[in-house]
Amino acid sequence: MRGRDDVWVVELGSRYEDGPWSFGVDVLELRGEPVSRETVHVTEGWPAPEWRAAWRAAPPG
Repeated sequence: MRGRDDVWVVELGSRYEDGPWSFGVDVLELRGEPVSRETVHVTEGWPAPEWRAAWRAAPPG
């Protein structure tokens, strides 16, 4: 974890449900003590489950 003032970055391992682990980073923006925004970036994507079909992006290409 590294950061200063109101922005911190965490290196992490993440997985969605029972899928494979992916490495990534988590960017945390703070307002006082509570987190005001969190953005997670992972190295590989995974298919969205059917219940999220309305919001998933079209595959590249």
